[in-house]
Amino acid sequence: MEEKRSPSYPHHVPIRIVLADDQYLVREGLRRLLETREDLEVASACTDLDSLLAAVEAEQPDVVVTDIRMPPGNMDEGIQAATRLRETNPEVGVVVLSQYAVPAYVLALLEGGSERRAYLLKERVDDLDQLVAAIHAVADGGSVFDPKVVEALVAENARSEESPLNELT
Repeated sequence: MEEKRSPSYPHHVPIRIVLADDQYLVREGLRRLLETREDLEVASACTDLDSLLAAVEAEQPDVVVTDIRMPPGNMDEGIQAATRLRETNPEVGVVVLSQYAVPAYVLALLEGGSERRAYLLKERVDDLDQLVAAIHAVADGGSVFDPKVVEALVAENARSEESPLNELT
């Protein structure tokens, strides 16, 4: 029987990860960085939405680390994956690595709640520890959102005429 991770125990069982990014250098660079950590195990690295979903079924990871835009449509496949996983594998955490602080993407990611979800901007991840902390947070049921993403959400909300923020004095 395979040993499962539990937040109440020390992290002696590595967090299993499935990576997804269509850019070879980004994907393989992330894989090699994450493999330097004893507390993490990269189970699979994928290039598109279909291979990501298949890898999740085959590997049963604790966390998916994914880009937003990948084949087949190069639109919001990372968000689509997170939405599907919320239904099919709700125990799997998702860390979205993006170049885009687009409120629509963030709101779509949060549609089923913030539990086990993270949204980080690639250019603002300063070191491996920051990414690893987000992976641990979502594996343990928490959430992490880049402050710039939160600012974009607040700004978008404030622009809406019906926003409760407009009533503040």
